[in-house]
Amino acid sequence: WYQRRVREAVVSTQSTGKNSSREQRKLIFKSLSGQFKKLTLHAEAVTVIDTLYNDYATSKERTEMITEFYGKELYLYRDLLSEHFTKVIELYPDKKDKVLEELLNHTQVFIEKGLTGHIIVQHLMLQYFLHGSEDTIQELVTEKLIEQIVNFVHTKEGSKIAMRCLWYSKAKERKLIIRTFKGHVKDMCMNENSYLVLCALFDCVDDTVLVKKAILSEIMESLDTITMSQYGRLLLNYILAPRATKIFPPSIVDCLKVGDTNK
Repeated sequence: WYQRRVREAVVSTQSTGKNSSREQRKLIFKSLSGQFKKLTLHAEAVTVIDTLYNDYATSKERTEMITEFYGKELYLYRDLLSEHFTKVIELYPDKKDKVLEELLNHTQVFIEKGLTGHIIVQHLMLQYFLHGSEDTIQELVTEKLIEQIVNFVHTKEGSKIAMRCLWYSKAKERKLIIRTFKGHVKDMCMNENSYLVLCALFDCVDDTVLVKKAILSEIMESLDTITMSQYGRLLLNYILAPRATKIFPPSIVDCLKVGDTNK
C-alpha cells in the first residue's frame, strides 16, 4: 500500500512540474527545500528530485539541492557555494575532508540502492570520484557498482565516473567492467560521452585477449554502422592514433591523460 501511494505521488508531482509555470515550480521547490537529501535516497522519490534537478532547477536551485549533501554546517552557506565541490575547497578548505566523508557515505548508499542511473546521483558521486582518494575509489568499484555501470556511461558526468572506475580498479574488477560492456559496445561507440570510456579502456587495460574478444569483436560486427557515426569515427581514430592533436582537442586529451597516473 505504502509503495503504491509513493508511486502515485511521484507520477502526480512529475505531472505537476511538467505542466506548471515557473512561479508554480518555485513553490514546489520551496516545499521540498530541506528534504532533497532524504528524497534522493528514496528509491521512488529520487525520480522526482532528478527531474526537478535536471529539467527545471536554476543554477542557484541546483546548488541548494546539492549542498544539502555537504552537511548542515555548509548548507547554511549555500548562497556562497556552487553545485561543484571545487567551490567548497576554495572557500572552506578546512571542511574538505568532512564533506568528502559525507559524499563517500552517500555514494555508498547510492550504489547499494542501485540509484546510479539518476543525473543528480551521478553529479554527487562524481564530486567524490574527482576529489576522493584513489584507494577509497578502488574500494568503491565493487561488483555491485560494476553491474550498474552501463546505466551511466552515456551521460557526461557518468562517463567520467566510469573512466575512473577503469583507471583506479584492480585487474579483476577491470575484467568485470569489460564483460559488463558486452552487448552495449556499438551504442557506446556512437555516444558523445561513452566513446570516451572506451578510449580510456584501450589506454589502461593490458588484457588484449579479453579486449579483442569482448570489445573489438563487437566493433567489427557493427563497423559499417559505427563508421557512420561522428563519435564512432573518433573512437576508431583513437585506436589507430591515440591522442592525435590534429584529431582530438586539448580538452579531450587532458581528460584522458588523468588516467595515466593510475596504479
